[in-house]
Order: sequence, then C-alpha cells, then structure tokens
Amino acid sequence: MELEEVFFEIKAGGDFIKVVPQEFSYKNSDHSWDRNWITTEVIIKAGGFSGHYGAQFMIVDFKEFKKQLEYSYDHLDKSAIFEDLERYLKINIKGDGLGHFEIFCEVSDNPGYLERQLAFYLSIDQTYIPQLIRQLDGIAREFPR
Repeated sequence: MELEEVFFEIKAGGDFIKVVPQEFSYKNSDHSWDRNWITTEVIIKAGGFSGHYGAQFMIVDFKEFKKQLEYSYDHLDKSAIFEDLERYLKINIKGDGLGHFEIFCEVSDNPGYLERQLAFYLSIDQTYIPQLIRQLDGIAREFPR
C-alpha cells in the first residue's frame, strides 16, 4: 500500500507554493523543543521562477496557520500568516471582505546567511480555504505532538 503524500499547497493559475513535511528532524532528542521540528521541502513555481529547497518548521507553525485560516474563512476581511522562526517561508493571506484573498509569499533557501529570497503574489477565493484547512489537518495527523 502506497502512503499518501502529506502537504499543503496554494495554487493560482499555473503558479503555486507547496509545503511537504517529510519527517521529524530530531525525533530522538531529549528536549521537547527539538522534537517538534519537521524537515520539510518547499516547492514553488512563480512566473518564470521555479525550484525547491529544504527547510525546517515547527509543528506549531502549521497549527497556528490552520487556526488563522479558519478565522479568516469566517471573517473574510482578516489575514492568516504562515511564518516560521527561522524565516524560511512567510505566506500572508489577506482577505478583502468579499471572498477574495491576496497571498504574498516570501521564500528563502538559506535564511540569515548568504540569504537568497524570492517574493511573489498569488490570488485565490474563499472556496479554496476549506481544502487548505483539510491539508493542514492531514499534517497534524501525520505529525502529532
């Protein structure tokens, strides 16, 4: 039986950002803080730019993003932000109050040292938010803590 890939993805036209958690980074650590890091692949396509890079996120990054998305879905003029401690990725989803969401993405493959960044925009409508929330639920099931 093949395992289903766990991820969250935002697509708009031919552009997308896909975040694929792969495994706990330090699952045998003695420190609970360290046991909450997840090795992740970030895949992007934005206009003529495309690529992927490795990153590390904490479980709380995914949980907080899901919580903010749920609120934004019920309050269409609010924002939801995925932002990690190390600054590998920032996704800012801002609602206009009418069901349209503008998404500003900043990606960095090596934050803090010889930093390379790419910034781009995507646009979605409110009907996309429940799917994104379900994807984040899948991540929480796969990486419980």
